[in-house]
This record gives sequence, C-alpha cells and structure tokens, in this order.
Amino acid sequence: MDFPRLGEALVRVTRDGGACCVVIGDSMQNFARSLTMFRLAVDWCDRVGWRLLEKCIYERAGNLGA
Repeated sequence: MDFPRLGEALVRVTRDGGACCVVIGDSMQNFARSLTMFRLAVDWCDRVGWRLLEKCIYERAGNLGA
C-alpha cells in the first residue's frame, strides 16, 4: 500500500470538517512497537495537511503476535 499517496487522496476527497480514521496493526520489534502508525500520522500531518485530533493504541485478542 502506498500510504503517502493514500493520505493525499483522502485529504482531497474529504469534505471540510471531515475526519479520517486509520487502523493499522503495528508490529513488534525487539519487544517494542515499530511506530509505523506514528510515522504515518506525522507524515500525513507535516506533508499532506491532515491534523491529528486523537490517537488510540490498543491490543485486541487474537492479535498477540503482531
């Protein structure tokens, strides 16, 4: 998936005042999160023009190896 282009396309088609929710399962590396979601959020805010309103980090049952 080309996430930078996805962010550009989503901001283009989202109405003023609209929101985008992205759910991505970060992987674990050396007992820590890979920070993929944070990198995506920073890129979309800095480069594309999105604004970060909230973040939620959770672990769901059945996704223990991610």
